[in-house]
Amino acid sequence: MRVLQIIGILLCVSTAAFGQRFEEKLLFDNARSLASFGIDSTGSWWGMYRPVDGTLDLIINGEVVGRGEQMYAPVFSPNGAHWAARLVKSGQHILVTDVGTFVAGNDSIVDIRWTNQSNVLAAVIGIAADKKVIRFSISDTESLGNRMSNQSIEPQSQVDMAGFSGQWWISPGGRRVAWTTGVSGGKSVVVEGSEGYMYDEIVGAGFTNRGEMVYAGKIGGTWDIVIGEEDTGDRFKDVTEAAINHSGNTAAFIVSDGSSQQVALYNEQYEGAFLSRSFEAMYQLSLHPTEPLYACIASEFGNNTIVFSGAEYGVNGVASAPKFTSDGTKLYTLGCTDLDCFINIDGITHWLTAQIGEDTKVAKNPQNTTISYSNTSTMVVRDYDSGKLFTSPMCDYISAPIYRWDTNSYQAIGVFGQRMLLITCRF
Repeated sequence: MRVLQIIGILLCVSTAAFGQRFEEKLLFDNARSLASFGIDSTGSWWGMYRPVDGTLDLIINGEVVGRGEQMYAPVFSPNGAHWAARLVKSGQHILVTDVGTFVAGNDSIVDIRWTNQSNVLAAVIGIAADKKVIRFSISDTESLGNRMSNQSIEPQSQVDMAGFSGQWWISPGGRRVAWTTGVSGGKSVVVEGSEGYMYDEIVGAGFTNRGEMVYAGKIGGTWDIVIGEEDTGDRFKDVTEAAINHSGNTAAFIVSDGSSQQVALYNEQYEGAFLSRSFEAMYQLSLHPTEPLYACIASEFGNNTIVFSGAEYGVNGVASAPKFTSDGTKLYTLGCTDLDCFINIDGITHWLTAQIGEDTKVAKNPQNTTISYSNTSTMVVRDYDSGKLFTSPMCDYISAPIYRWDTNSYQAIGVFGQRMLLITCRF
């Protein structure tokens, strides 16, 4: 096994030198069993190793940060400066972060989330129906090395989540928290302990940048759209999807009049809803990160269409959810027919010779004509304009790639034996 590992590393070096595109860096080398691994969109990486005693060690960016019998994948802040992870050790539920540790004791840590502004970490903790949300204020000036001192951190605030039924949201700055309650005969949205109207069903979008909770509520056969504490007055027969963009200035719903579907878009600059053209069916809603623009897949007369606000791009076969690049400059959609697969970039279809499937995770560099994806053993970078294909060295396992805007590169984690490698491709 040792010989095979050495051969694998040498193969990586040789292939990278030949291609002059890929670089490999040894991240971690440990003889223990690797249970899982991954890389965040910000470039932070992690792995879980199983020591001989049966517990799990969590490694983040090269440092062992936690050990326990149960462990969950870490959650990174949107700016990449912080992380948090849940684990269970000796029956105690623990929240470990880059700046300290919080022991929840016998209370389960149900979920954790960072705010869009990366300044607040929120966690839902509790047992059965007795839940509460706690919030930690995290300063970007705090050293990532502070966590290694094993210092304790305490929440700055907590709110009892009376009647919590599973869905919850936190505002971009972390000042407000909302959740759904489910009681016999109805549901409601509670914002910071203040309960709203009772509905039969609720579809939540999230908070605006002004701290207003946006959601749709059904009473009888009618759905209402609510922004903050105000009913907008818009009425629909059905609401199937809801979304709010990263900046918190635009929310949208896929709505129905009973016979067809359309997108209802709300923006702080608009008075009332902007309604799209109607289709037989619309689904897989996506919003531009900063502008009042939407994209989704629509079906009509048996044909699929990518809808990008007012533009429509016909596609063959089955298409995945449209996605915007992180800077919002490109819209891309992966799809497949019975014979081949394609990538649609801003309405232009580029055919791919590889059968990768419409559910493949694709990364897109907005600055050039390349995409990246992984198969079972390699990271692939494809120039869809020229048709050129570049592949990384083979590994036992490999993660889906990411695009890092700060280094203008694609990256993935490759595993060979018990070695974790950072694979980077620049164009």
